[in-house]
Amino acid sequence: TINLNPDSTVIEVQDYFIVPDLIDSVSFNAGAVSLSMDKHYFIFSGNVNRPLGILCVHSGDLTYAILVRKSTKLKTVFTLNDPDQKFTNVEVFGDFNEWNPQYGIMNFSNGQWKTLFDLVPGRYQYTFRVDGNSKIDPLNTDSVDNNFGGFNSVKWVKNTSENHPQIRTISHTTS
Repeated sequence: TINLNPDSTVIEVQDYFIVPDLIDSVSFNAGAVSLSMDKHYFIFSGNVNRPLGILCVHSGDLTYAILVRKSTKLKTVFTLNDPDQKFTNVEVFGDFNEWNPQYGIMNFSNGQWKTLFDLVPGRYQYTFRVDGNSKIDPLNTDSVDNNFGGFNSVKWVKNTSENHPQIRTISHTTS
């Protein structure tokens, strides 16, 4: 199985085929794929239109099929309002970036500090570090005790798409 990233994914062909030069072409039934000119990489780009797809690799009279799974990660924005730009350095950190503020540096634009993460649906605890001081999200009333005498904000990332695999029983008989 190949697991795709949200935007684009580059896969080394030699992870799947010993002699990539024997590949004639590739096709993908759920989106766009190309084979690099040197035949070293499968390049998936653009929007994948279904949760599962088949990458077909054509070599002579043979076709190889590889299951491809669309990423379940969703673009998730963290923002902190600062209309008068009173802050000079803002970071967000939480269980999505191993509580490391260096991985959550925020950029200022139009009165807000913002950053973007690709997160799988679920519940995430976080806090902001504003000019060296921890601060919960003032616009988010959902928070939990952080067991250090303070609180963490909670963000829920929800998959709003109904386009995911489902298993249903079509018929069932008993003996």
